[in-house]
This record gives sequence, C-alpha cells and structure tokens, in this order.
Amino acid sequence: MSQASRTNIQLEVATLSMRIGRKYMASYSHLKSPHKFTQEQLLTFLLLRAYLKTTYRV
Repeated sequence: MSQASRTNIQLEVATLSMRIGRKYMASYSHLKSPHKFTQEQLLTFLLLRAYLKTTYRV
C-alpha cells in the first residue's frame, strides 16, 4: 500500500468537524468575546480530544 493512498483518520475527523461546525454554528459566541478561536475550532478540539482519549494537560 503506497503512502499516498492511505487516509489519515484524525485529519478526516477534523475536516468533517470544521465543515459541520462552520455550517451550523456562529463564528463566535458573543460580539465581545475574545476572538482567539472560532466555535468550529473549539468543537474540533473537543471531538479530537474525545477521539484520542486525551486531556489538555501534558
């Protein structure tokens, strides 16, 4: 099996999460919220964390 034909499951999960989040969620929760991460990015962080069974701590 060649390297190009393999799919990266984590990348697919992140891409799908971003696409769904962008479609159904507002970019930011409030006008005056700090604009560090968009809602779809936060959703992707949570889904990848659950998928990989990890925490935010090192």
